[in-house]
Amino acid sequence: MVLLLLPFLLVSLLVPVPGLAETGSQLFDGGEEMKKGDQAISAGELTAAVRYYTNAIEADPKSPLPYNKRATAYMQRKENEKALRDLNKALEADNTFLSARTNRIRLQRSMCKYTGAQADVETLLEMKPGQKTALAEQESIAKGKASMDTAKSMLQSDIPINKQPKVNQDAVLRLVDSVLSVSPECVEARLIQVNVQFASNDFGGVISETGRILKAEPGNLQALLMRGRAYLHLNDNELALRHFREALKFDPEHTAIKKEYRRLKDLEKKSSKAKEAAERGVWADAVEHYNAALEVFPELELPNLQFHKALCSAYLKLRKPTEAVAACSKFLASSPSDVDTLKARAEAYILADDWRGAMGDAQEARQHAQQDRSVLELLQRIERGEKAASRKDYYKVLGVDKLSANAAQIKKAYKQLALKWHPDKNQGNVEEAENMFREVAEAYGVLGDEDKRGRYDRGEDMNDPQGGGGGGGHPFGQGGHPFGGGGGQRFHFNFQ
Repeated sequence: MVLLLLPFLLVSLLVPVPGLAETGSQLFDGGEEMKKGDQAISAGELTAAVRYYTNAIEADPKSPLPYNKRATAYMQRKENEKALRDLNKALEADNTFLSARTNRIRLQRSMCKYTGAQADVETLLEMKPGQKTALAEQESIAKGKASMDTAKSMLQSDIPINKQPKVNQDAVLRLVDSVLSVSPECVEARLIQVNVQFASNDFGGVISETGRILKAEPGNLQALLMRGRAYLHLNDNELALRHFREALKFDPEHTAIKKEYRRLKDLEKKSSKAKEAAERGVWADAVEHYNAALEVFPELELPNLQFHKALCSAYLKLRKPTEAVAACSKFLASSPSDVDTLKARAEAYILADDWRGAMGDAQEARQHAQQDRSVLELLQRIERGEKAASRKDYYKVLGVDKLSANAAQIKKAYKQLALKWHPDKNQGNVEEAENMFREVAEAYGVLGDEDKRGRYDRGEDMNDPQGGGGGGGHPFGQGGHPFGGGGGQRFHFNFQ
């Protein structure tokens, strides 16, 4: 008889017992695991609570209670999608489970999933007509949905939000606040807020708000994109790249994110080339690369200001005062008290013989740096330059362009004029020839010397004994004759 019952006993041992689960070599009691989970919740140990409730679910997968309890733990951890899945399972197991139904209403309303929340409210009112909790939720859902629909309609206008007047942007933000007052976990509303903040150049606000979104949804591509763009505008390319890369891990083919990532890499490449050229003193290349960098993200204000400042110096090195003034002015429009750029623009004005403009910038720089000796020296030099504005124009004497003439062109012009006005070749007009020859030699004595030419261009007094004389000095050897001895009478000059 015992032998006949043995097979039935073996089969019964293989049948799972409700409320018990075996994990590895450990057998769990579902009821005990839920008690442990409740204790963990009370102690604020949410990770442990999730683990205990998971054990309870494995012990009895058909029971709705542990799903509802684990959903509560997930909600406290802001893992709302996981919580919603558990509540769905709880109601699949028991459609009349009021606690799970109420929790799902609250969660969906909080996440602004208004259609699902309203459906649950209607079901609950059918089960419990006039229930106060359901009626209060219905009112909150209606308020949130109305505010969200209005905000969306304003964003879907033919005029982009960044082109709309500030009053409209403020109205959208008020609507978003209304939504968040009843739906604090509404990612969609927060993304609307992010778009308005971005449009109004509130990049700090964008970073703060997208941080909240990413805490709840680490893979939210729109939040990663907008956060990266905000860091771009704040001139933090490293953090911008980090967010674009993170987004591409979730979706390597995301069109907008790929575009921003590639543009940023291109910007860094062009910026690096420009800096390298400037360090080598190859100013024409530096200008080319800085201008190319400006074209990559024309909408970026702060990063592009740095390029304008760099162009201000580069154009000055190239003796292009018009371009230098324009670049300096773009930077000073946002940083009007930057002393270095004020001094650079003053130098550009000097190069363009605009002494009034130079004085204005130098005086402004003095206001912001009263102890800066270089600013005082600049002011003194401009004052001397204004007084000397009626001095001889050595460029005009030699017939060369002040801004573009190089050393070879100046030397060539001098040779031609010295030959033309040499007294030996002007026997019928000796007095005029002597004066012109002397003036040509004096001009070349300054412009033919790089240091003296620089001092002359800066408006310095060329007769200052500490800075060297303004005239004299024969570039072609003794006697000031560029072509050697020649026949006839020898004419010697000793310019002082």
